[in-house]
Amino acid sequence: MTKALQKAIMGLLLATHLFNSSQVHAQDIPVEGASFFDHMQNIIGTNYDGKPLPQKPHPFEALLKKLNQHSSFFTSVVPFGRSLQKMAAYPQSLKFPRVLVATSELSKSMNTHFRGRLFIAYVEATKKLEVISFNPMMGRYEFQIVDNFYPGGKAQARYVPRSLCLRCHQGGTPIFAGGEWLETTAFNSELQKLSIAAIGSKEYFGIPLTRDDPSSKYELLPRPENFEDMVRFGALLVGYQKAWQDICSLTRHKLECKKKLIRWMLVTNLYDKLSLEPDLELLRGFVSVLGDGTIDLASEKLPDHNPVVKGQLSYHMPPEMDPSLPRERMKIIMPSKSDPLGLQFYKFHILVKGMGQSFFTEKDFDHFRSLLGGKPEPRSAPQRDTARTCLPDPADLLQSLNSKGDSKQHMQLNCFPKDKWLRFAKAIDALPLTQNDPLSRESILQALDKKLGTQYAASLCCQTNLALAAKKEIEKKIFLDPSSIKDQRLQSFLKFCSECHLYQDLPPPFLAGENEAQVLENIKKRADLIQFRLQNKQMPPHFARHQLSEKERQDLLQDLKNISK
Repeated sequence: MTKALQKAIMGLLLATHLFNSSQVHAQDIPVEGASFFDHMQNIIGTNYDGKPLPQKPHPFEALLKKLNQHSSFFTSVVPFGRSLQKMAAYPQSLKFPRVLVATSELSKSMNTHFRGRLFIAYVEATKKLEVISFNPMMGRYEFQIVDNFYPGGKAQARYVPRSLCLRCHQGGTPIFAGGEWLETTAFNSELQKLSIAAIGSKEYFGIPLTRDDPSSKYELLPRPENFEDMVRFGALLVGYQKAWQDICSLTRHKLECKKKLIRWMLVTNLYDKLSLEPDLELLRGFVSVLGDGTIDLASEKLPDHNPVVKGQLSYHMPPEMDPSLPRERMKIIMPSKSDPLGLQFYKFHILVKGMGQSFFTEKDFDHFRSLLGGKPEPRSAPQRDTARTCLPDPADLLQSLNSKGDSKQHMQLNCFPKDKWLRFAKAIDALPLTQNDPLSRESILQALDKKLGTQYAASLCCQTNLALAAKKEIEKKIFLDPSSIKDQRLQSFLKFCSECHLYQDLPPPFLAGENEAQVLENIKKRADLIQFRLQNKQMPPHFARHQLSEKERQDLLQDLKNISK
C-alpha cells in the first residue's frame, strides 16, 4: 500500500468516526430526566463537578458510606473479568481488582426504588468510576464515567457514548457472569487466596473478599449471587418496557392497550387474590410476544469464567467468553404458547403483577388503596350490587377459563365502592400517553395526580431534567490528524488500533496526543501490556474493522519493540 493511499484511508476513517460519533452523541445525554446516579449525587451531596475531592477518606469509601445511608448494597470483587478495564491494572490485577456495587431494596428515606437502579464499578488503577443507572423518565439505563476519581482529584461525572457500551451491554442493561461466579473472590477459593496475599488484607476498601465476612465499614453483603439478582432485576426493567410496547403494537388501539396494562399493573398489586376480567386481545398479544417466555433483547447473563490456571491468575480470556458476541434472548416469564387459555391468563397475570412491582413501590399501592376506600369487601358471584365494582380472584378465573361448565357461579369477588372505582379507572383512561412514551412510574403518578386532584407525586425522587445541563466533555481531547503522521512505526498502530484507542477513553486512548512524540511516549508506557495482548491474540477484538494476519501481527510487534528502545 502506498503512503498516499494509507493517508487517504486514515483520513476517511477519521471523518467517518467523527460523523458517526456526532450522530450517536445526540442520544448519549438523555433529553428527559437524568440517570439515577445524577439524582443521587444531588441527594447525598457528592456532586462530581470538577472540584477537588477531599484527601480523606478515600472518595470511593466516602461515596459508599453516603449511599449506605439510603440503601444497603451488594458487592462483588473481580480481579479479571469482562469489562473494558479488565487489563487496566495489569500485571497487578490481584492487588487492584475491580469492585462492583449494586444498590438493593427500597430506599430507607425516599419513596423510590433502589433495587436494580444503580451499579458502580471502580478500578483504583484507572482512577475512574464506571456507572450504569436507570433513568426513570426515559425508561432506559444511562452509561457514565467519573474521571479523576482519587483523593484530591478533580472528579467529573459525564455521560459516555452509548454505542461503545452497547457492544457488550447489548440489551441496554447491566450484565454479569453467573454460574458458579468463579470470576469473583467470594466463590473462587484460589482467587480469594491470591487476592488476599496481593492486597495484604481480607478487605479492599472495606469490602470483604470472602462471601460471608461482615464489612468493617458498611452495611453490605459481599455476595455475587445477590449482585446477579440485582442485575436480573435491572434487566427486567428494560425487558418489561419492551413487552409493554410490543404487546400493544399488536392491538387495534395501542394507547388504550397501554393504559389497560397500567391498570393491570396497579390492580394486581393492590391486594392478594385480585384481578381484572380477562381481555382476550391483551392475551393474544401477550402470547404472540412472550409465548416462548423470551423478549427480543439480548440476555443479561454471561458465561462463567475461571481466571485461575495452575494456581496463578491468567490473563487469557477464551474467545467464546467475549461479551460482545451475540447472546440468547432475554427470558422474561415461563413459556405460554402451548398452554390452555386459563393458564395463559394466569401467566399474563403473573407478568403484569411483576411489572407493577418493578416500577411502582408499596407506598404507591398504599396511596391507591386509600383512594379506593381500603380493603375490598368479599362477595360471592351471584350477588348483584349496583353500588359496587367487583373484581375476581385470578385462581378462580384460571379454573373458569379452563372449565367447560359455568364455574363463574362459584367465584369469589372483591368489591370496591363504584364511585371510587370509576374515579380511579377514569383517571387511568385519561392518561396523556403518546405512542413512544416509556413506562415511567414518575410520569404516570404525576398525570394521575392531576386527574385525581392529589399531590402524591410532588415529592417523588428523580423527576428533574438534571442531565440537560451535563457537560458533553470534561476537557477537549487532542487528536493528532492521522494523515499527518510521518513516523513509520506508528502507521500500523493507527491502522489496526485507532478504532478503539484514539477517539474514546475506555479502552485507554494511547494513540491520542498533540504530537508524534506524545503518542510514542503513550505507547512506550503501555508497551508490556500491548505486547502481551498482541502475542496472545487478544488484539484487535473480533468486531474490529481491520484484523491482523500473522505477518502483520509480527510486524506490529517489531514496531512496538523499536518504539520501546
